[in-house]
Amino acid sequence: LLLWKTNALREALRATAKSVGNRAEDTFTTTALAAGITLLLTLPWPLLSLTAGLELSRFLDATDGAKAIGAGLLRMTLGLFFLRVFRMVCISGGLAEAHFKWPASVVLRTLRVQLDQLLLTFLLPAFVLTVAYYNDPADFGGELARFAFVVATAGLVVFLIRLLRPANGIYESLRRDHGYKKEMSWLWLVLGTAIPASFAIAALAGYLYSAITMMSLIIRSIWLIFALVVAHELAARWLLVISGRLQLKVALERRAAARAAREKEQDDAGEELVVSVEEPEVDVASIDADTRKLLHLALLVTAFVGLAGIWSGVLPALGILQEITLWEFLDGAAGQQELTAVTLADLLLALVYGVVTIIATRTVPSLLEAILRQRASITPGTRLAYATLARYSIVLVGVSLVAGTVGFNWGKIQWLVAALGVGIGFGLQEIIANFISGLIILVERPIRIGDLVTVGDTSGTVTRLQIRATTVTNFDRQELLVPNKEFITGRVLNWSLSDEVIRLVVKVGVAYGTDMKKALALVKEAVEANDLVLKDPSPLITFDEFGDNSLNITARCFIGSLSKRREAISDLNLAVNQKLNEAGIVIAFPQRDVHLDTTSPLDVRIQSEPPLK
Repeated sequence: LLLWKTNALREALRATAKSVGNRAEDTFTTTALAAGITLLLTLPWPLLSLTAGLELSRFLDATDGAKAIGAGLLRMTLGLFFLRVFRMVCISGGLAEAHFKWPASVVLRTLRVQLDQLLLTFLLPAFVLTVAYYNDPADFGGELARFAFVVATAGLVVFLIRLLRPANGIYESLRRDHGYKKEMSWLWLVLGTAIPASFAIAALAGYLYSAITMMSLIIRSIWLIFALVVAHELAARWLLVISGRLQLKVALERRAAARAAREKEQDDAGEELVVSVEEPEVDVASIDADTRKLLHLALLVTAFVGLAGIWSGVLPALGILQEITLWEFLDGAAGQQELTAVTLADLLLALVYGVVTIIATRTVPSLLEAILRQRASITPGTRLAYATLARYSIVLVGVSLVAGTVGFNWGKIQWLVAALGVGIGFGLQEIIANFISGLIILVERPIRIGDLVTVGDTSGTVTRLQIRATTVTNFDRQELLVPNKEFITGRVLNWSLSDEVIRLVVKVGVAYGTDMKKALALVKEAVEANDLVLKDPSPLITFDEFGDNSLNITARCFIGSLSKRREAISDLNLAVNQKLNEAGIVIAFPQRDVHLDTTSPLDVRIQSEPPLK
C-alpha cells in the first residue's frame, strides 16, 4: 500500500513547501506534516525487511541458512530505516530543501548520492557479515565475515571522507552557508576516518568480535547524531516560524499606527492611505541568539545522555586506568592519615571537571538569562544578578571538584590562608570590601542595571555592575566608576528602585488682576490633556501665593517613565503657555518702580558728545 501511494505522498510532500516563507500562511504544522509524510515514504523497505526477518526466524522448518538470513534481515532493519529516513529527508522538495533551507548543491548532488551508495557499500556487506556470523557462530562467521566487515568499514570510511573533507565535503558546504566553525574540520576528518580504519585493521589481526562490537557502537552513535541533526533543524524551524509570526504582528501594528497617524494629519478625511511595510527575509539567523543557545545546550545534553547510554557497555574496560598511579598524598584526620593514590583515571576525571566548568561558566549564565528573559516580570538587573551569582557558584564548585580529585588538601594551605588574612587586613581590605559589597548588591539589589541614581553630585544611569566597581553614566555620556562600597555604606538616591513613577512640578505666574479661577482651569486642562501624565495619582493645580510681581500657580502631576521626564516638562510648559495666550491671560514678568525725589528742582541736562578728531 505504501509503495502504491509513493507518488501521491511525494506530491503531498512537495505541496507542504508552498507556504514556507510566507509570513501570513507559514506554520509549523506544515513542517510536522512534511515530517510525517517523510516517515511514510521511509517505511516500505524497512517494514519488508522486518516482516521477512520475523517470518524466517519464526518458521520452525526453516534451515539454519534461512534462519541466519532472517537474523540478518532483522539486524539490518534499523540501519535501513535510518538510512532511508535521511535519504527521504534529502529528496527534491522535501524537508531539507524546502523547510530546512539546506543548500541545493549539498542536498541534491552530494548527500543523496552518498546515502544511496552507503546502502550498497555499507549496509549490504553488513548484512552478509550478520548472515555469516549466525551461520557459523563458533568461528564468528569465518573469513567471509572478516572480509564483509572490512568491505563495510571501507564503505563507511569513504562516506565519512566525502562528508567531512574540508575542501569540498558536505560539512564544508554547510559551514559556508550556515556559518559553522572551520577550525575543527580536519580534526573531525581524522577522527572520523582513523577510528573505523583501526577497527578494520583489528579485524584482520584476529580481533573480529571486538572490532564488530566497537563498530556497532560507532554506527549507533552516527545514527544518534543524524537524528539530533534532524531534531535540531525541526526545532530551529519551529522557533523561526514563531519569530516570523511575531515580526509580522509587529509590522502590522506599525502599519496600522502609521496609517492612523497619517489619517489624523490629513485635511481630507476621505483620502485613502496605503503604508507599505517591507517584511524581513526569512532566515535561520533571525532566531534570537539566546534562544538558539538554549536549543544547542538542550541538544548537547541529549547527545551526552544518548552517547553515554550507547557506550555504557564498554565503560568497565576503562577500569585499567585506575591501576596507573601518578602520585600519592596523605589524606584523613591528624594522626589517622593514609596514603591515597591519584591515578590516571583521576587525572582524566579532573580534566573533564575542568572542561565542564569552563563550558558551564560560559554557557549557563547566558542560558539562565535567556530563560529569565521569557518572563516579562523579571528586569534586566535581576537577570544580571542571577547570571553573575551562577557564574561564581559554578567556578567555586568546579575548582573544588578539580582540587579534590587530584588530591589537593585544603588543610595544607592554612598558612597561606593566614598570610592572606594579614594581607587583607593591611592592604587589600578596600578591594575585599568592594567585592563583598558587590555580592551584597547582587543579592539585595539596592541598585540594578538601568536604574537612575544620584551619587554625591552626579546623577546618571547604572550601566554596568562589576566585581569591584559600578559604572554610572551621566546625562553627558560620561562614565563614573563608583566603588561598590559606596552603595552599601554611603547615601545613594535611587530614582527608580521600586518603580519609575516620578512627580513633575510646573510653576507659572500670571499678572495681577487675572481671573484666577479661569487661569487654574486652563492650567488643569493643559496638564490633563498630556498623554504622559498619569490619571492616578491625579494632577493637583494650586494657587500658591501672591508674589512680588505675579500670582503664582503650581501644577503637580505624575508620569510613569523617568526617560520621558524632560519631554513631559517641555510639553506641559508649551501647553500651559498656549492655553493662557489663547485666553488673553498675561504671564507676568519682574517689574521695578522708579521713584524720583520732587522736593527740589531736578537738574536735567542735554549734552552731546564732542566730535571725533
